[in-house]
Amino acid sequence: MLTWEAEHPDQLVLLPDDGQFFGFQNNSRGKLQQHTSFVFIPAVRDASADAADGKTSVIGKLLELLVRSQILQRPDVQAFKAQLTEAYQALVSAENMPELCALAGTLTADLRGLYQDAEVSLAWREVGEMPVPLPMADVFLKDEGFGGPVDRQGHGLQRAFIFTLLQHLARTAVPEGDEAPPDSDVDGSDDAPAAAAAAVMAQAPTLILAIEEPELYQHPTKQRHFAEVLRGLSSGTLPGAQGHTQVIFGSHSPMFISMGKADEIRLTRRSHCDDSEFKQCSLQALDLGTVAQKLERGWNKPAGTFSAQTLMPRLHILGAELAEGFFATGVILVEGRSDKAALTATARMLGVNFEAAGIAILSTEGKANLDRPYVIFRELGIPTFMLWDCDQQLPEAKRTPATDLALSKLAKPNDQIDAAPTSDLISDCYAHFEKTLEHKLKEDLTPEVHTACLAAACEPFGVHPSNDAQKIPEIVYQTLLRAKEQGHESEMLKSLVRAMWRFFRDEEIPDPTEAQAPVAVGA
Repeated sequence: MLTWEAEHPDQLVLLPDDGQFFGFQNNSRGKLQQHTSFVFIPAVRDASADAADGKTSVIGKLLELLVRSQILQRPDVQAFKAQLTEAYQALVSAENMPELCALAGTLTADLRGLYQDAEVSLAWREVGEMPVPLPMADVFLKDEGFGGPVDRQGHGLQRAFIFTLLQHLARTAVPEGDEAPPDSDVDGSDDAPAAAAAAVMAQAPTLILAIEEPELYQHPTKQRHFAEVLRGLSSGTLPGAQGHTQVIFGSHSPMFISMGKADEIRLTRRSHCDDSEFKQCSLQALDLGTVAQKLERGWNKPAGTFSAQTLMPRLHILGAELAEGFFATGVILVEGRSDKAALTATARMLGVNFEAAGIAILSTEGKANLDRPYVIFRELGIPTFMLWDCDQQLPEAKRTPATDLALSKLAKPNDQIDAAPTSDLISDCYAHFEKTLEHKLKEDLTPEVHTACLAAACEPFGVHPSNDAQKIPEIVYQTLLRAKEQGHESEMLKSLVRAMWRFFRDEEIPDPTEAQAPVAVGA
């Protein structure tokens, strides 16, 4: 039939179907269930209800499938059932219970008063096998030696227990088969068992595990561990994992994602819709091939120099802090922590808060690591401002003009930029300093004032004035505050923060209120 239809498309007539899509179990036709099992774990689910032994609970279904059904097949249980059935049948036999026949005779006598030839017969129905009900089961969880009912455990352990139950139920409820397919080429060689197992695995249905906010009730370290477990489950590298599992989760935690797996991220946002007053949900994904091409153009490399395959190892070395950028409404990429501290302190002096506005200031731990996250964030539609140092104070052999030029071209891909920057510049979406931000700050405040104010800011905190001290936002803020009291400010830094605010918020920073007095910290 399929061959004829393919050869005669002009004689085919499209007809509407019954409107029933394939669906999973208990959903429409349910045809997908034999191939794919879909398990959804919502953010809020009652673990104690799942752990209560009942027909509709998860643990009840597991007990029925894995425990009770196997117990009832045991020879001793079967013998007990046969003995119980035989004894019960003898107990309720007509010979042993004449009361039924006596009632039939009484009814017959009364009925014949109305119909002379009528007769009433009563007989026990044939007794089948007597069921052997098994007792109910209680679930107890133990953590670090303390055990108790499920609802008396911590929410983190309860949620992990839900993951385990639902995943196991999905695997158990769908038979995966225990024989090789008839058409498989499995012979009697030594490799036959392995080949048969591989064939069965290939035929096993896929489990789609959809988890809403897996980070709930978990400590950061446990969140990282959960993320590794889910990745191992989906890749098949988790010890004890069976069958094929796809994992989809919606998360608000940077612990569950990384720059090294940016191509697996699907970024959802609420965005303005031109033809509606309501926002719409938009979904964005990342194409590493496109990222590689843009990096090639930025670094002025021949086509084919970079690819998705060569890019992946260079993403894994990036710091975990960068994952916060995927959740931000805007990202400021800087070289190091001292840059972040200076920007945070200057914004505070101007009366604005980047974090409150959803803007993340992220350190890439070096200028050489700015290019990849910058392109990735921009490709995902995340507004990104980049800041770096041209390091002109260093000997020429230690400078990196190629990197400076590449970053400028990545920030302004449509501009003709032929020479590496060597001076201070604040553009609309990026900025760079001739030397470093620290040098510029010291120059604006004058070395004497900067040194004195830094020492005064460090003293209440018991911190030695050093380059490391300038990586602490509060100390930088106190330094700027004391310098302002002496009539010195960094106009360059203030202009930079204003440009960043304008880039992200499309508005000007209002004149700040009077800054608060220095904070005195007791011992």
